[in-house]
Amino acid sequence: MDADHDDYTVLHIGPGARSLCPAPMARGEGHSDDPAHRWRVAAGTWKLVERVWQDTHALTFLYPNKFYALRMFWSARDGSFMAWYVNYQRPYTINDHGFVSLDLELDVFYLPPDLKPMIKDKPQFDAGVAAGAITLADVAGIKAARAEIDNLFELKQEPFLGDWTDWRPSADLPALVLPEGLLRQYFNR
Repeated sequence: MDADHDDYTVLHIGPGARSLCPAPMARGEGHSDDPAHRWRVAAGTWKLVERVWQDTHALTFLYPNKFYALRMFWSARDGSFMAWYVNYQRPYTINDHGFVSLDLELDVFYLPPDLKPMIKDKPQFDAGVAAGAITLADVAGIKAARAEIDNLFELKQEPFLGDWTDWRPSADLPALVLPEGLLRQYFNR
């Protein structure tokens, strides 16, 4: 499911949806005990593989030219709302098959009921800066984004409005799948 608005696009991903990601990330190697591991992988040639989403339903709010996406998560098991999530990333681009961005590792969870922010993956972010994979422009973009997100949260603007937490996917909403042969056609795999 997706919906376009003037200022943002909302995407849904649920259990069974398939996407492309770098092979080491699909195998869970992106978050080894070594924070710099992901950035050594990024310095090489990434082989894209298919990954299947599991366990949650997520709405992602994408904003043009922003260094973040806002996500909301619900349990696929019982439908309960779990958290708001800020994913710092490079501003997205769009190609024939979807949205493309680079995750900059730094994330923030806001867990109900107190909504106290919990920072995630700071060592991986710092390693990316040290490796030069995360640029000074990325760091400046994140700094500006943090202030903007705090303002959105405090003013209860989209998507931090109560009615979004009541959203649930339609039972007949199909899982997204990649077009047959996409890897071969565009990535010579």
